[in-house]
Amino acid sequence: MDGNDSASMRERVRRAHDLQLGRYQGMGIHWNSQLSGKWLRQFAPLTPAANTLLDTAFEQLGMSMRARDRILKLARTIADLEETQQIDTVHIAEAIQYRQLDRG
Repeated sequence: MDGNDSASMRERVRRAHDLQLGRYQGMGIHWNSQLSGKWLRQFAPLTPAANTLLDTAFEQLGMSMRARDRILKLARTIADLEETQQIDTVHIAEAIQYRQLDRG
């Protein structure tokens, strides 16, 4: 198997959700999608390169702050699926691609 069968994917999602539950324990937050404001900035740390990519995309694509935050939340989830604490350029790039597909 290549690790992308249904059982493997279900396990990756379960582990990512467990990470989120542990990260937000006692805060009344269960999912990355519930993050906003200071919590989003605190729990979605970006590498310098990822921050540059997000800022560049924000300007070049004419994103609203709401769209930027949505990309950041999605990138946090993508990083969780990879069990990575910090959000890197690959996570931002993938989230931007999904956002562009959603808009198209």
